[in-house]
Amino acid sequence: MMSAKSNRTYKYGDQPIRITTVQVVEQQFGGAATAKQVDDYLRKLFPHYKDDTWLNLVVNTVNCNRSYWSFNKTARRTDDVTHRHHEYDRLFKRGNIFEIYQPSVHGIWELYQDQQGNGVTVK
Repeated sequence: MMSAKSNRTYKYGDQPIRITTVQVVEQQFGGAATAKQVDDYLRKLFPHYKDDTWLNLVVNTVNCNRSYWSFNKTARRTDDVTHRHHEYDRLFKRGNIFEIYQPSVHGIWELYQDQQGNGVTVK
């Protein structure tokens, strides 16, 4: 069976910008960067770049309030690699630095649903 290739086009590159921001932290800055560093890099890479880099980092950050996005309303633990939304558990914020999330260093975090159905992050 052939896999269907997505015809989706992205504004910046060949994947969602939220994935690119994590890769920039990991590959360009050795695993730790500020939103401004990532933003400056993306503006050089994509001259038409106008996205909110801060939000693209926060959406992937285990210890930030990120329940605004539907996929972060889904209850899960950050060590559950089989969860369909595990791909969003990629960063850890320390001060104004976003680091690549490592459960062995940063601990296990959990999103649970509150009574209003919103995701709430707890350690």
